[in-house]
Amino acid sequence: MSWEGATGRWVLSVLLAALLWVAVAAERTEELSLSVPVELEHLPPGLAVVAAPARVSVTLSGPRILLARVPLSPPVCRLDLSGAGEGTVTFRPVETALGLDREIRVSRLHPSPLSVTLGREAHR
Repeated sequence: MSWEGATGRWVLSVLLAALLWVAVAAERTEELSLSVPVELEHLPPGLAVVAAPARVSVTLSGPRILLARVPLSPPVCRLDLSGAGEGTVTFRPVETALGLDREIRVSRLHPSPLSVTLGREAHR
């Protein structure tokens, strides 16, 4: 066996080991805590928001590689008010309301559930 052949196999082995290590490390589950703004969508005509949280605290869990990308495109908690009437509407947001990757889960949310109070719009 020649010296060059042995060195080439050694370099290839080290590169494959490094790639395997990166793949395993990237899949490790971690948590990330964020403060996320709340956006209210599709407010019915004639109603106004009386009380609603401006932000929610969320803790996300999932693969490290996916969580590392979350701050690059911060999530927003979108609550759909279509069909809501006067009074308090309660939401239990899930991953879909935050627009997250399907492999990322919400492990904690505060406040939970979210309450939005709607009242008649004041006419001037």
